[in-house]
Amino acid sequence: MNLEKIYNVIENEIQEKYKTKVECAKEMGISRQRLNHILNMLKTNSEISFKRVEKTLNFFGYEIEIKKRG
Repeated sequence: MNLEKIYNVIENEIQEKYKTKVECAKEMGISRQRLNHILNMLKTNSEISFKRVEKTLNFFGYEIEIKKRG
């Protein structure tokens, strides 16, 4: 999975729905630093847990669907 695509989706959601990342992080119940850390892990395709990715996407109204290729 290319996490940079997920990063782009989340970054766009933040820009469309919130004035600042601080406002978004506050609504998520995390610090701005934690939000930046999550975004950085997604952007650089670093190790991030599936649970964290799912939780972040759920906050923005997205879900992960797994299906067999073909």
